[in-house]
Amino acid sequence: MINLKQVLINYSERRELTDDEKNIIIQEYGNCRALNLVNFTDKIIADEIKRKNLNIPQGLVYAYVNEIKIKKIA
Repeated sequence: MINLKQVLINYSERRELTDDEKNIIIQEYGNCRALNLVNFTDKIIADEIKRKNLNIPQGLVYAYVNEIKIKKIA
């Protein structure tokens, strides 16, 4: 499992997600939970963000979703 800090190292121009980006990911995670989607939530959220043309790298999305799952933020 990758974590957010490991992914951020690979994106030298990106040091961290903005609060708005984190809120978008948390909102999409909440939508997945409301629909009882528990498997592949990171992929679903990354696809939804891509569909909305938001400029958040997929690797950062995957890492933050894993962080949400671990810390149970949403």
